[in-house]
Amino acid sequence: MFAYLSKKIAIPHKIKLHSVSWNTDQGWIACGGEKGLLKVLKLDSKASGGSNLSMNQTLDGHKGAVCVITWNSVQEKLTTSDEEGLIIVWMLSDGKWFEEMINN
Repeated sequence: MFAYLSKKIAIPHKIKLHSVSWNTDQGWIACGGEKGLLKVLKLDSKASGGSNLSMNQTLDGHKGAVCVITWNSVQEKLTTSDEEGLIIVWMLSDGKWFEEMINN
């Protein structure tokens, strides 16, 4: 599958991405990388067939490299894990993603 984004997504200089996950049902894309980098993007379909980037949120909570990203489309949640073993379940509320559960 191929996605073309016409907008640039800011990734801090020299941060390598380790994981990307796309929720095709709802248009969410999450990418995780070194130093706890986790970004969530929302693609909204346009009538002309393209997509608009309607959200670009950086989520804080991980310290190590984010290695695993999984979507739960039914519950509209996101689960992430980093190299230090930290697992976070994120939920969408009022248009923003927040930590719902953490395995500390």
